[in-house]
Amino acid sequence: MASCHASEASKCIGLYENTASEASKCIGLYESTASEASKCIGLYENTASEAFKCIGLYENTASEASKCIGLYESTASEASKCIGLYENTASEAFKCIGLYENTASEASKCIGLYESTASEASKCIGLYENTARTF
Repeated sequence: MASCHASEASKCIGLYENTASEASKCIGLYESTASEASKCIGLYENTASEAFKCIGLYENTASEASKCIGLYESTASEASKCIGLYENTASEAFKCIGLYENTASEASKCIGLYESTASEASKCIGLYENTARTF
């Protein structure tokens, strides 16, 4: 399992880029185009292992992956639905990805990782710890 410090949040989630547009292309992905990245984030892969690889998780089971990304769904298909944010309400979306923002616009901003600092990025994905944490 991966672990990281809150101060290394950007590294932890694969955001090595310095701009918003680069960040949207990245998020733990190693694809070279924006379209590949959006496909990857939406978890359109056909197997659980592909989904894990896609979001940068290295756990071996669906339940571990769910716990790792803050999801509590019990199946791979539910996890895919959750990541894609197909929920019908803002509160469901927040709960789904571990965001505690109060408005839809804040959630969008958070998911898109438009924050400009590592500390903001760590806050965005729910990394509130100041010490190493195993995902």
